[in-house]
Amino acid sequence: MDVMKLDKFSQSEEVTTREVENVLLILKKTSEDHGHCPICYFEFVTNPMSFAQTIENVFYTSFLIRVRRFHYSNCYLQFSLVENLS
Repeated sequence: MDVMKLDKFSQSEEVTTREVENVLLILKKTSEDHGHCPICYFEFVTNPMSFAQTIENVFYTSFLIRVRRFHYSNCYLQFSLVENLS
């Protein structure tokens, strides 16, 4: 039973890692498209058609802020120059 729980946890962790990497790519592209100017956090994470998707976006984006890939200030996200945070 414990092995099963660890396997499910490992799979869940892999999915989270993949999704965080996807959000990072989208944020980088959005940042480039906006001339590396700050991006409105709420516009980035909000999906007006899906509350669940909005919550997922907030969750995955929070990882990028935590590891300082993006800086959050005054409701804006800005790409961090620190790249060695894997």
